[in-house]
Amino acid sequence: MTFTLAIRFPWGRYHGTPWGRNVNEGVVDWPPEPWRVIRALYATWKHRAPELDADVVERALSKLAGAPTYSVPEFSMAHTRHYLPDTKYQTDVNQSTDKVLDTFVVVHPEHELCITWSGDLEADEAAVLSELSEQLPYLGRAESLCIARLVQGDYTISPPLAVVAPGAHLSDGRGTQVLLTAAPPLDFDALQLRPWELRRKRRIDPPGTLRVEYPSLAFVQPRRPPQRVDAAPVHAVRFHIVGKALPSRTAVVAMTHIMRAAAMKRYREANDGAHSVLLTGKSPDESPLGFQHRHAHYLAFTSHRRPDDPDVNFELLDTITVWSPEPFEESDVDALASVARLYGSDHTPDFRACRLGVEAFGDVGTAAPELIGPAIVWESFTPFIPPRHRKRKVEPIDHVRAEVERELRHRGFPAHTVEPVTASATSRRSNRGWLDFHRHRPNKVGIADAPSATGLRLVFHEPVEGPIAIGGLSHFGMGLFMPVDLDASP
Repeated sequence: MTFTLAIRFPWGRYHGTPWGRNVNEGVVDWPPEPWRVIRALYATWKHRAPELDADVVERALSKLAGAPTYSVPEFSMAHTRHYLPDTKYQTDVNQSTDKVLDTFVVVHPEHELCITWSGDLEADEAAVLSELSEQLPYLGRAESLCIARLVQGDYTISPPLAVVAPGAHLSDGRGTQVLLTAAPPLDFDALQLRPWELRRKRRIDPPGTLRVEYPSLAFVQPRRPPQRVDAAPVHAVRFHIVGKALPSRTAVVAMTHIMRAAAMKRYREANDGAHSVLLTGKSPDESPLGFQHRHAHYLAFTSHRRPDDPDVNFELLDTITVWSPEPFEESDVDALASVARLYGSDHTPDFRACRLGVEAFGDVGTAAPELIGPAIVWESFTPFIPPRHRKRKVEPIDHVRAEVERELRHRGFPAHTVEPVTASATSRRSNRGWLDFHRHRPNKVGIADAPSATGLRLVFHEPVEGPIAIGGLSHFGMGLFMPVDLDASP
């Protein structure tokens, strides 16, 4: 007569390190060692079902001593790697980390692992083993959630990957593995010993155990998941800026210029020197694009949901979003996501080197809701630069209004009015003016010919959706407008 413990892993994973091995060796005790199974049932009794009769439980667990037979379902192996900061992480220049491997077995959540022992169970013994099996929360590490049940009589899965018995050898000659097994009679004191207690006694294996050879199993190579063909188009990739000191708002052009250069470099490295039209804004032959302003805009700003929030320091940049009206190619997104650092430039002292972390990607409403609105009133976050020169007989504000009108009309925005606004009114805490912004890219030497710039308030006749980035250097963060919530209290 036989009885079987049938176990499913609903999360499709089994984590367990063999007794006496280190987790970083990348070895999993599969099938689970008999000693682990008995200890798990014993712990379940003590913590979840202490009301069960101790004499009956001990008699039932004693029937599990000895080497069982396994019926193993199809499985594969996988692992993750975690790099954890060590004690020298903050002081070490290289920021050293410790690597930890998490190796596990992957099985189908509906497939059962069967562990079969020879022997007969009395009715009361079968009842307590069934109770303990049903209350068993996990096997191995806590990530290995399981659902177990007791089956009396002959039982096996159909079809199993392999049926392995102690001392047997599979015909393909794969060799053997050693599993820790309880030797009869079962030593209940040894079940409670922890590894560090055994090390203190200069022992590796618990007393009352023996190591039994089983055939080694070959896992099935995991199948490649199907590629998504209906993925939503990506129009924006958002990054969070991290650094000892965040870059100044006045250095927005320098930051976005360096971001664009880094993305272009990553793209060339990953695509054998190829050229990205959307990231560069140029055709492969360096000629202007036929679809004007439909390529990438590199927009740096301060993350917020209310422009009048007194706790937001609008003088520092903490977010950069790369947005394109035309959807990015997958290779464009990969290149952008691989940019992890930006380095400063001698031409722009306000800009500081920083690290980047990807926060979101998708449509611009998901990646950068601060830039969307909708709103009737929009105010400059960075100054507007008229793309064309002013004629002598035209007043400066009239020239600006005409340029804004042309830019907005070209992008399909409805009727509006334009009002000048000071930098301090927009930032809420700035004494700087719009002309303090760096209005040239870092590869341009000198600022004597820097274009004029001014802050504006746009008032539309109806709510409109952004982003609104217009004028000169608008693809490098200038001329960026933020929606204003008129109902928000100052």
